[in-house]
Amino acid sequence: MTHHKPNFKKEIGDAWKIATLNKPAMNHVAGDKNKQIFAYYFIIAAGLLSLIGMQLFAPFFKPSLGFSLMMAIIHIITTIIGIYVISFVAKKLFKGHAAHDHFFRVAAYGMLVLWLSIFPPLAFIGSIWGLVILVVALKTIHKLSTGGIIGTLLVSLVVMAIISAILSPALGNYGYSGWSKGKIDYKGLKIDKKGSIESEGGKLEFGNGSFKVTNPDGETVEWSIEDKE
Repeated sequence: MTHHKPNFKKEIGDAWKIATLNKPAMNHVAGDKNKQIFAYYFIIAAGLLSLIGMQLFAPFFKPSLGFSLMMAIIHIITTIIGIYVISFVAKKLFKGHAAHDHFFRVAAYGMLVLWLSIFPPLAFIGSIWGLVILVVALKTIHKLSTGGIIGTLLVSLVVMAIISAILSPALGNYGYSGWSKGKIDYKGLKIDKKGSIESEGGKLEFGNGSFKVTNPDGETVEWSIEDKE
């Protein structure tokens, strides 16, 4: 078996092509299973760069290192889940064509633009352009119509709002002083690893190709994102 050394320069080049809306590059990254690990790297890097940005360049206040670290972890988790939610909604509700991992790789490589968050005043620009990349990726990889793209993003926004409603109380419990209250138990950065985030506002569990939201009353909603390439 032949082993290839990682070529980070090439992967960043591919990510740049996707960031500049190069459709052939999107199709190439989508179909290359070897790029899956790099997809996670791009998301993790975005979260860590946002942490550095909060510590070095926060314009109005400097949050504690603990709070910044927690924000970075939540950013990584919600980005991974958010991409899979978008793909799940696109495929199940709007007849998208791509395997979830195919779309994930393209969207994650596009998160190169979120590296701008190392300088907070540019984070908004990165977020807006990231949305443009998602729109083009939905059209290119999932083959959605304009109406399907709009519907996918709106439904996904609602789903992520539910998840954020659980994460927000966790932020309130921790506060700006660091790790004072609440609980975070995160055991992996891949969707097939088990992990959970729990607070007074509810619980989010993910792993084995699915994730489940439980509100304080014990009511649960579960989504499966298992999909074979």
